[in-house]
Amino acid sequence: MRMDDAFRVIEEMRRCGIGPNSRTFDIILHHLIKGRRTEEAYSVFTRMRDEFGCEPSVSTYEIMVRMFSNEGRIDMALKVWEEMKSEGVLPGMHMFSTLINSLCREKKLEVACKYFNDMLDAGIRPPTHMFNRLKQVLVDEGKEDTVMLLTHRLEKLKTLLVVS
Repeated sequence: MRMDDAFRVIEEMRRCGIGPNSRTFDIILHHLIKGRRTEEAYSVFTRMRDEFGCEPSVSTYEIMVRMFSNEGRIDMALKVWEEMKSEGVLPGMHMFSTLINSLCREKKLEVACKYFNDMLDAGIRPPTHMFNRLKQVLVDEGKEDTVMLLTHRLEKLKTLLVVS
């Protein structure tokens, strides 16, 4: 995908009075990431709001958090996450899962537990595979007490979800 062509299409869309919208940018980001052009993808992400007046959707933020997480750039994933939160966009289960799994890979367990607790606080039930991975990494690091606390919190959430 040539960026010049993509932005030419966006300019044409604007001239015709259509879009672009966040889905337009999600498609561009997808192709850039697929081509391993992460710096360009981040540039497009920042330009979408600054130059084109298009607010990122939860999907757009998820794409960016996943990209940086997969690249092992947790600092940038967290930066995008914080920007998303400051804009009032609420993360979903997949985004939490992506971030927590990446934090586990990087052995940033305190931070992973913080986001796991945030996930539970939001009433989002974590996927089993993600929770199992978090528990295993915690056990491997000798943090069985933390596993017990998180398991207890999760069970409490399950009870609340069943009652509701």
